[in-house]
Amino acid sequence: MSHGRQPKNQPRTYNIVDVSLLYYTFMSVVAFVTFDGFYVAGLSRIEPVLAKAVAVVRARKVLDSSPGARKIGIHPGMAASEARYASQGSKMRFVDYRESDYAETSARWLDICCEYTAIIEPVEPHCAFLDLSTLAGARELALAMSADIYGAVRICPRIGIASSKLVARLTGQVIPEGGDAGFLAQLPIESLWMAKPEHLRRLSFLGYRTIGEVARLPLEVLQKQFGQAGLQISLWVRGMDRTPVRPLYPPEELSARFTFPQPVRLDQEVEAGLKALAEHFGSVLRTRDMQTKQIELEVVFEGNRVESAARCFVNPMQSPGALLTGLRLTLRLVALGSEIYSIRARFPKIEPSDRSQMTLDATVKDAEKANGAIKQLQETFGQGIIKRAGEVEAPRRQKFLKAFLGGDVLASRPQGNGSVKRRPAKDSWTS
Repeated sequence: MSHGRQPKNQPRTYNIVDVSLLYYTFMSVVAFVTFDGFYVAGLSRIEPVLAKAVAVVRARKVLDSSPGARKIGIHPGMAASEARYASQGSKMRFVDYRESDYAETSARWLDICCEYTAIIEPVEPHCAFLDLSTLAGARELALAMSADIYGAVRICPRIGIASSKLVARLTGQVIPEGGDAGFLAQLPIESLWMAKPEHLRRLSFLGYRTIGEVARLPLEVLQKQFGQAGLQISLWVRGMDRTPVRPLYPPEELSARFTFPQPVRLDQEVEAGLKALAEHFGSVLRTRDMQTKQIELEVVFEGNRVESAARCFVNPMQSPGALLTGLRLTLRLVALGSEIYSIRARFPKIEPSDRSQMTLDATVKDAEKANGAIKQLQETFGQGIIKRAGEVEAPRRQKFLKAFLGGDVLASRPQGNGSVKRRPAKDSWTS
């Protein structure tokens, strides 16, 4: 009996991908903590009368609703317009979501989670992932953690513990080690929340109703239907998700002080300090791929008088230019009446960058996809169906003016007394 050993003089082979998957699946422990009624409970502390019949609305959908609201059919996820129609004739109140209303309560229960792990990834103020992999007997901590969180916020949490983020978010219970695939098998295909909606619709169209049915498909079938995404779907439906929990709480902060060589009063002198701070913070944030929306300033004047100001911005800031603008706007909140000795800037909350610009590699790939789509349309409907911007022929008048004036025309429409202004050459001087 060989007991699984390889014959002598035979080269050993290892499937590294499978080994890493098995290691992560069976060795990691992920918890997902969430609350039902979190936002209504938060509002009731601000205004107790709201606890009776209220719905919290965000992005035109009901985010949370009170027991009284649910009795008349208003539930989370419902369109706000539908909820308002259903509430006609009742004393329902609709409150717009404001993150600041729940920040304190959210911080309280997240601070309790910090006693169990240093790796916490908040998703919303009412829910977060926790990495419990380093704790012995992590799956036995759900009850104690639930009691501690309830003691802090007086709202009962629902905690799911599994071997991956995928399953932990779906379950409100503790899944034994190695039980992720079995738990997923019975769930409808729509429960695969990590997959793209169009892929789920495709699977449903093909007749697959449960995750277990998809798990029984050969990898080749999924790759034929979904290309490269087929491999990822094949792993997910088998309970294999290696997505790590990101350490995003407590939020990191940055702080720096600029001390002037001598007390300053002029705007251009203060501006030099702000530029230095912006360059410093911009370099740090860019290196760490982080961003911020909040700025706090502490300005020290002569006589050690200190003035503070804080400002929250809608758009995140990372580049030195954006940070300089934010510092300027925040400094406007401080009354500058005497000489300044130093300026201390603090970003109380920095977070991973939300990339809005594509990398060059992504741009090239998207261009290749666009070229393929254009070619297919031209083959189907004819070459003239689509024209690129560079292929569009300029109007006759514009071509005449360009040839006559010998340069680009700023506008084809007359300006002032009817003359057409020509763009000056780059090396020309204008008064």
